[in-house]
Amino acid sequence: LTNRGIVTAGPYRYMRHPAYIGKNLGWWLETLPYLNHPLNFIALVGYNIIYYLRAVTEERHLARDPSYRKYKKTTRF
Repeated sequence: LTNRGIVTAGPYRYMRHPAYIGKNLGWWLETLPYLNHPLNFIALVGYNIIYYLRAVTEERHLARDPSYRKYKKTTRF
């Protein structure tokens, strides 16, 4: 992960990881018709966990930047 600057406009004004949230929501909506099979549900939850851990890792790396810490205080989610 590299810090390429802090984006605070658009959806980033309201949430810190809109791309991750969008991907996960898209996967749920796309997979909804196939959730009748338990393996599909398990795979989807697995992807969600991976992206959650990715967001947590990204938060840790970006927390070293003082401007990100300030942004984090103003953007709750």
